[in-house]
Amino acid sequence: MWIPAASRHNVYRETLGFEKTFLNGDASFGMRLPFLTLPGHDNDIGDVSLIFKYAFINDRTTGNVLSAGLMITAPTSPITFGFDTLQNQSIHSTVIQPFIAGKAVYGNFFFQGFSSIALPTDSRDVTYLFNDIGVGYYAYRAGPNDLVQAISPVVELHVDTPIKNNNQIGVPLPLDTIVNFTAGVQVDLKGGFQLGAAVVVPVTSPRPFDVETIARVNFRF
Repeated sequence: MWIPAASRHNVYRETLGFEKTFLNGDASFGMRLPFLTLPGHDNDIGDVSLIFKYAFINDRTTGNVLSAGLMITAPTSPITFGFDTLQNQSIHSTVIQPFIAGKAVYGNFFFQGFSSIALPTDSRDVTYLFNDIGVGYYAYRAGPNDLVQAISPVVELHVDTPIKNNNQIGVPLPLDTIVNFTAGVQVDLKGGFQLGAAVVVPVTSPRPFDVETIARVNFRF
């Protein structure tokens, strides 16, 4: 939904999560819990997500991966983003999101992609198709005993497409495809730590936000 510039605010989101592998590392189960902060307001817990994943190809020598999975997002948050203007009701669906993802490594370059469809359980809500493709480069790689083991800049293009809209969500305006460009870097450290930072800019109009910055910390154990 497009929001007039006069009503825009800075929004901060922190996400806690974990992912546990099994079946020799080819399958995993994970959870994500976001926290949303709007300056001048109380913090709110976002919707919790459960993620199931299986890698059909998982070559640990080359780094090539092809996986599929399912994410289920439950309406656990007091915040609702959808609204039925005809019935004057908030819309807060459970969202079922099957996905497929892959990564291919060619020398120091790697290519990665992701496709999913978000299916809401409430028929008044919007079905979304998400696609992204990215390319990265291992600018630095060291041995397993070095503190900094790898540095990888990455650029990605994300396309979010509404494929069903009953024109009852928020203000009665049609939703548009959103294309975002992301540029970032990942740093792999000794001991299983990964640090990441990125900037996201929408490249289509209407722009749902001006700019988004992302900081990420992962710990593998």
